[in-house]
Amino acid sequence: MKSLLQKKVIKNFLAVATSNLFARPVLILRSYFVAKYLGPSDYGLLKSVELIQMLHKYGNLGFRQTVNREAGDKIGKGDESKVQAIKNTLYTAEFILSIILFLIGVSISLFFESASISVMIILSSAGLLSAKLRGIMNTEAVVQKNFILHSKISFSVTLIGAITVIILVPFLKIYAVLITNIITGIIATLFYLKFLNTRFQFMIDRKEFKRLLKISLSLTFPTLALGLFKYIERIMALVLLGPIAVGFYTFAENVSDQFVSFLKISIKVRMQDIFEGIGSKQFLRIHKMVIKETGILLAIVAITIPTAWFSLDFLIPIFLPNWEKGISAAKVFLFMMPLNILPNYASNVVQSSLVNKQSLLPFIRFGSIIIFVIPVLIMNYLQQLTIEKYIIANIIGYAFNVFCLLILYKKFFYDKHIKTK
Repeated sequence: MKSLLQKKVIKNFLAVATSNLFARPVLILRSYFVAKYLGPSDYGLLKSVELIQMLHKYGNLGFRQTVNREAGDKIGKGDESKVQAIKNTLYTAEFILSIILFLIGVSISLFFESASISVMIILSSAGLLSAKLRGIMNTEAVVQKNFILHSKISFSVTLIGAITVIILVPFLKIYAVLITNIITGIIATLFYLKFLNTRFQFMIDRKEFKRLLKISLSLTFPTLALGLFKYIERIMALVLLGPIAVGFYTFAENVSDQFVSFLKISIKVRMQDIFEGIGSKQFLRIHKMVIKETGILLAIVAITIPTAWFSLDFLIPIFLPNWEKGISAAKVFLFMMPLNILPNYASNVVQSSLVNKQSLLPFIRFGSIIIFVIPVLIMNYLQQLTIEKYIIANIIGYAFNVFCLLILYKKFFYDKHIKTK
């Protein structure tokens, strides 16, 4: 049984890894053309408008997270009928929320005098809607552990999106990216509807919804707090350093994310295993998974940082000469990589139905926001703030959050369920 489980995990990992490996050059090429044709100023404007689309990740009510956690827990316990009720109720709630957010975005666009800004906001709102619909299908594929289909659709849509952007961005500039975001979400959703066995219906069980809403809100507070952090990052950079600085900041973030997103593949595959393993009380196996696989990823990061550091010096001047002033910012941002990797496995354990300490995470995140914001405001007051110092303050804020989360993991999971056994 264990051998079969390991083979399935390896098969799923290879499916996702292969998809991401082939998609990575495509995404890098897409990012290159966007950076080349937009430049720091327009790139900063694009990232400012995309604050709306960030609501897909940071402005939700935790419905899809709850599906992952609660469905995984019930699958581990063998309660299939409960799994169906959970999915029906929460997917319907997520769909309704998606429509509401889209309408709010369209309404906000009416308050801008600039027609171009209004159109960008409407397009970004439509991109948010299509992304959230795609998110429902992504969640269902993960719950079913159909990672092969998930990977095929992800790669196909990435390829279509990249080609569309590369063709359109020289002519449509920012609009090319915003339009493509809408198209890729729609195409991915249609692919899922055709090839995924959608084991759910759009309906709400009121009694079940009340129970799940409490869980969802507790799960979404950490996400909302992280979203607040992300919005503060962008808005403070825009207000204190200007739109070009936002361009350099998000460019640096994008360079780091090219590596981080690939390294996060494993947690996408393992998340449901963690929830199901905890549901079936395989605590020691889950702990070993967390330690071993996190360690492997950190070792890769330790090799990646110096390699990327020296590569930026000669790659940027050759391929993106307009971005040479952003090299130092991109180098500093590389040190965010281990902080993006370290808590991934542990955070899922902390937010599992067993540990259930997600209510503490927003307070930790608020602490990290304070640790980030205060030095930035002081440096700005002293007129010593630069984009590099801004990123360093951000890294310190993230480090505080990661340190506290690991303490929660040790105290409420390792000490209670591993150490004492």
